[in-house]
Amino acid sequence: MDASEREALVARFRAYLERAPAAGEPAAEAASGTAADAEQREAPDLFTLLAELAALKNDVRLESRQFKSALDQLSATCETLRTQSQELQEDLQRERRRAEAASEEADQDLLRELLELRDRMAAGCSQAAGHRPGLLARLGRTRRYLARMAEGMEMNLRHLDEILARRGVQAQETVYRPFDPQAMHAVETTEEPGMPDGTVVREVRTGYLRNGRVLRTAEVIVNKRGSET
Repeated sequence: MDASEREALVARFRAYLERAPAAGEPAAEAASGTAADAEQREAPDLFTLLAELAALKNDVRLESRQFKSALDQLSATCETLRTQSQELQEDLQRERRRAEAASEEADQDLLRELLELRDRMAAGCSQAAGHRPGLLARLGRTRRYLARMAEGMEMNLRHLDEILARRGVQAQETVYRPFDPQAMHAVETTEEPGMPDGTVVREVRTGYLRNGRVLRTAEVIVNKRGSET
């Protein structure tokens, strides 16, 4: 039974109720009118009406079940989509973390190479600044040339330090501090009576941190009481 049939059935039932005579109303008055009006006002059979109402009730119940089944299927589909979306987000986050880790490792390798270059530049700068030319060299232009070369190397060294600082790289402070095996490597021990045991006495190679994490371990000499010097 489609919607139009149900609407027609409801309209017929409403008309029947409106045409039913009130209690105590004379039969003659209820039956008055022309023959055409009597034919239009003819009430449907009560059994047929009840049967049609039962069929209407069954149709409504069936459609309700179909609607509930469709709603359950829609809920299951939404839950599946939600689960798939969550899994996709987790996969994307894992890939993003993996890419960030690979990029971080590549950056650290490059920064370590820059630190090796800085060590060589600093050593060359110290040699140029501490070089003392002989008498003949002082009479010529060698002294001025070495001074200009040392000045240029110092400028390049400062520029490299600025580049490293912008990337979060900073030198460790190790001297006169307790030895930290996570950030330092002891290449030698010595005995300094006036210093606590396990304290860094000298630094052989500077260590560096990047954003608070060890980028390159420092090579240090550690005080150890009773050691052979």
